[in-house]
Amino acid sequence: MEIKYIDSSFLKKAVYYFFLPFFFLINSSYGQKNQDKPTYTVNIEKRDTAIKCEVLYEKQNFTPQEDQTYYWYASNKILNTQGGYDGRLLDGAYTSYYSNKSLREKGGFKKGVKTGKWVYWHVNGKISEVINWKDGKKNGRYEAFSEQGIRLINATFKNNKLNGRLSTYQDGQVVASAKYKDGVEIIKKKKEELPEKEKKKESKKEIKSADSSTQSKSEKKPFLKTLFKKKEKKEEPRKETKEKDKPKLHLLKRKKDKPTESTTK
Repeated sequence: MEIKYIDSSFLKKAVYYFFLPFFFLINSSYGQKNQDKPTYTVNIEKRDTAIKCEVLYEKQNFTPQEDQTYYWYASNKILNTQGGYDGRLLDGAYTSYYSNKSLREKGGFKKGVKTGKWVYWHVNGKISEVINWKDGKKNGRYEAFSEQGIRLINATFKNNKLNGRLSTYQDGQVVASAKYKDGVEIIKKKKEELPEKEKKKESKKEIKSADSSTQSKSEKKPFLKTLFKKKEKKEEPRKETKEKDKPKLHLLKRKKDKPTESTTK
């Protein structure tokens, strides 16, 4: 009885053609997923830090804004420049780590600019800062903490400028507070620092008050004078009566003297 051996090359071809359709199906499904997700993950390892982020496959055709900072990937590095870029823009989740593998910062990008809530940590794992971003600019609440986790600063930003109440803390208590609008501190005006118009108004008020006080004094003086005049008038007739009485006494004396003289005669 003869034993027929199957050629090995025939078996290889049979296996290849059998699995070829499955290979095309897997490849097409993978390609479809990549088309749906325009980014890919990049891992960068350094001595003191490690970075994991999402990067766009294709370069974007748009004109960068001069007042924004763009983060992009090239030559296995994350670079950032203001008003432009020359690489693949970061888009999506971003996470960096310290050398001890603890979190350093975590946030997100959209076409190369920071967006959403970003959290930063100290080496010991305590939160150092919490910043809210919108279109590459600070917008919303800002918080800063010490390495012990004690609050240091609480503020609000709008378009990268302080806008609202800024409070600084020491040992958990507010030690200073100021109000800002569009990056400028709002200071309450004192009386000395009033505008010229308001100063003129106040001077007029002072003059009116002074005039009214002088008028009241002048009104009081004639009233007192009239009282004194009335008293003088009342006293004058008394003096006259006394003086009138004096000559009458003299007459009486003379009358008394006259009879005496007659008797002597």
